[in-house]
Amino acid sequence: MKQTPILFSDLMVNSILKGTKKQTRRTVKANRRICEDPNQVNYQEWFNKGYVTCPYGEVGDVLWVRETWKFLGMSESEDVVIMYKDGSIAHINPDDEDYWNNKLEDLLDVMAKKDQVIVDEENERYTWEHKNVPWKPSIHIPKEAARIWLKLTGIRVEKLQDISSEDAIDEGITVCFDSGTQKNRYKNYLKGAPSLWPTSYHSFQSLWESINGGDSWQNNPWVWVLEFVQIANPNNN
Repeated sequence: MKQTPILFSDLMVNSILKGTKKQTRRTVKANRRICEDPNQVNYQEWFNKGYVTCPYGEVGDVLWVRETWKFLGMSESEDVVIMYKDGSIAHINPDDEDYWNNKLEDLLDVMAKKDQVIVDEENERYTWEHKNVPWKPSIHIPKEAARIWLKLTGIRVEKLQDISSEDAIDEGITVCFDSGTQKNRYKNYLKGAPSLWPTSYHSFQSLWESINGGDSWQNNPWVWVLEFVQIANPNNN
């Protein structure tokens, strides 16, 4: 079983945890052995014929999520203490103690330079307030600290703009009920009016552009469509 890291924004991490995000779309990268420009190749046909493979794995493989995090230090029982952006805290029994001991020394240096170290002379320990520990980018989270694991249940290739209204909702967009019209409306992720869209399709378009840039939707790239369910960490079995 292949285990592959995948980045998600804080917003999409929350959608996964709430159970509203069941899909993600990732741009197909150019395969120079096939063509310099992915838009000149029918990747859907090539994938269905087995000429290209998905870099994220196959159905049944697992993704582990890279998200914003901070290393708070070690507990009295020598567990690694991790905080995530939603405020959740995890205690991890480390496999690589040397790695985390080095991280602890680095953290101590950072907090000392900020004059944020609290000395516990009685227990011969150094502590600091959690809020003063700097956040780390998601790309740097080690696999051992990952809390979200996703099992791939479906993989396909399609053009970005071919997304259905149902799939747009499964991408984790925010759905709001409009009491005035008695209909669902959908969040606009771009700054400015309107704050809500009447269709899930346009809401997802705004989400994609907010992450990938203004021309990213208009370019209509081929995308990997990854369907998944959240599972427990398979390495803890």
